[in-house]
Amino acid sequence: AETSLSKVQKSSLLLAYEVNAVGPILVIKHMRPFLKIGASLGTGKGFSLVANMSARVGSIGDNALGGWHSYRASKTALNQLTKTASVELGKKDNIA
Repeated sequence: AETSLSKVQKSSLLLAYEVNAVGPILVIKHMRPFLKIGASLGTGKGFSLVANMSARVGSIGDNALGGWHSYRASKTALNQLTKTASVELGKKDNIA
């Protein structure tokens, strides 16, 4: 584990980012047509929902311990990508 800055490696940063941030946003991108269909079904105002699993260590404001550089950064990226997608999908497609 990256318990100190001296242990951070490029390969660890890239792998964590690909798994924890890039993967989930690409799933949302490719599921969008199906999410739109789900949002249009049912009576009244239908909606679809996207749920990504983040972690407390992805919080910038709640980082008193440090360490886990790659994992923390990737979860922070996931939080921002999910929020940004939520804004766009909510406005255009009624997807939360």
